[in-house]
Amino acid sequence: MRSLLTPSRIIVVVITFSLVSFLWTFGLPRQLAEPSSPIIEHPADEVKLHDPIAPAPIVHTSHATIPKTKPTATLHGDRPKESGDHRWDDKTRNAGPPAEQTAVPSPKASGPAGHDADGGRWEDKEKSQAGGKTQSVVVASASPEPILELISSANITATATSTSAASYQHTAAPVKGVCKDVKNAQDVMVIVKTSKAEAHDKLSGHLQGLLSCVPNFAIFSDHEGEIDGIPIHDALHEINSETKQKNGEFREYMIIQADSEYKPDAKKTKDLDKWKILPMVYKAYQMNPHARFYVFIEADTGLSWTNLLQWVARLDYRIPYYSGAQSFINHVQFAQRGPGILLSQGAMRRYAKSYEERWVSEWQKRIAKECCGDYILATALNDAHVELYTSWPLMQGEQPTTLDYTSKQWCTPAVTWHHLDDAALSKSWELQKKWTDKHGWEKPYLHKDAFEEYVLPHITAQLDNWNNLGSDSKITANEGRQKELKGGKDDERVAKEKLEKAAGSLTHKREEKKDGIKTDNGKDTSKDHKKDDKKDDKKKEDAKETIDWAQIGKMVKDGADSPKACALVCQEVDDCLQWRYTNNGDGECHLSKVVKLGRKTENKGDSQIWTSGWMVDRIKETIKQWECKEVAWRFYQ
Repeated sequence: MRSLLTPSRIIVVVITFSLVSFLWTFGLPRQLAEPSSPIIEHPADEVKLHDPIAPAPIVHTSHATIPKTKPTATLHGDRPKESGDHRWDDKTRNAGPPAEQTAVPSPKASGPAGHDADGGRWEDKEKSQAGGKTQSVVVASASPEPILELISSANITATATSTSAASYQHTAAPVKGVCKDVKNAQDVMVIVKTSKAEAHDKLSGHLQGLLSCVPNFAIFSDHEGEIDGIPIHDALHEINSETKQKNGEFREYMIIQADSEYKPDAKKTKDLDKWKILPMVYKAYQMNPHARFYVFIEADTGLSWTNLLQWVARLDYRIPYYSGAQSFINHVQFAQRGPGILLSQGAMRRYAKSYEERWVSEWQKRIAKECCGDYILATALNDAHVELYTSWPLMQGEQPTTLDYTSKQWCTPAVTWHHLDDAALSKSWELQKKWTDKHGWEKPYLHKDAFEEYVLPHITAQLDNWNNLGSDSKITANEGRQKELKGGKDDERVAKEKLEKAAGSLTHKREEKKDGIKTDNGKDTSKDHKKDDKKDDKKKEDAKETIDWAQIGKMVKDGADSPKACALVCQEVDDCLQWRYTNNGDGECHLSKVVKLGRKTENKGDSQIWTSGWMVDRIKETIKQWECKEVAWRFYQ
């Protein structure tokens, strides 16, 4: 019998065995690569960090340099424990009745002692003195006696040459009962920027309203002092003397430092604003690194406390959020300071590290060349790898009375307003209190609600000495038109008759068109127009403006003759919601497709006189179509 083990078969078996062994050794035992879950750094309390994102709060002295510490590394978990992170539950903090104002011992300065169980908040457990002066923050606890954190300064120095680094003292004050138990209040720090020229005139509304409910806040200015017992911190103190000597904006600052009784020029102190913002942001983080969110506002910024707390409850403070009402300079997008700027703890850590690396070497030189502090902050945050999340219209650069109300803003929460004087701030706060008393702290106050409070009760068919600011279209009378009306060919009575006749004719044509009635030997052909409702509606929408504007003819020409003529033109334009007339020149008629309340004007002899009016019924029908099915909290609206 022929042998099965031929040389060729043996070779095949050997090669096969070798190939299988090779694949088994180098292929099968190795696990294929899989995407891993993101790792968020949550070190344990008992172990120090090796290289934190930003150094721990340090103590500033007038001469000593800041030592940098290198803590040891530790492992971290995947996410915060649900029991320690209040974003995962809906339980409000419990606090007892407010206690009387008492002094609180200042904690000692320290490096980072680690994080708490929620994986992001620094614990200042052990603090040692540095240079004999301490910088610390009192954080209100959950004990039966809630504390309002007041970040205070040392005695005011009379001269600029004797000014030393700020030594912060802290006192406790009771928080108003209406807002002391609000969820997330302890996680937010509010920072108000002002100047000596405006502090006493513009801060009282905040102190009696918003800040009475904010557990953690600080006020920064171009001087050190206090108002109603609350400290004001000098944001410009740590700018080096060489920079102050080189830049003319600091001349007013030097006088302020030298003479505590000096009343500065508001225009000159405004030039110092751009220098305040970078050190102010850094100092705010140093004062309270425990905060999850930091909100920077101006003295004339109105802030809704309930809306802010509901908003930040939806955000993860570890994400580097930099948010506000966007604007552009030199193709750089930035958050405007007036409507307020929101920074998360994640953003502040990155910023603080970059600040210590770049403040003296780069950023001070950059400020001298640029125009605006909010623009400079955007470039500094960009250096720290923090990007802008646009939050308009939540953070709003308008007043409730000057905002153009449209469907875009209607269902968005009104977190901030701008350009509010002291009376407007007080009114805004009173409305907020009424809102929370009625609806609690879980329902947001929308722009829709602001419209119903500020605008709807005041609009009417005609209001003299009032400018409603609307101007999507403008009709300007020809030169000499008023003289022509008074003196000759076409007196005002004849002009009005012609205008009303044209308006009546146009109204009749429009009603025929809306009813879809066309006669052909007495037959109703309206059925022909109901075959395709969608196409028909679209055609009407597309043709609405062109048809209306084309057919008003003489009405447009004569619309700037008088307030009544202007009102008639608005009435005949389907999407016109309000009008305003001025005697400027020979007359101007402004028509608008959005709703604004505007402001009162004064009639001073030869000055420009304004008359305004609203299509009230048309406005009410329009806003019915803007029903809010959900609240629009999102960024990038």
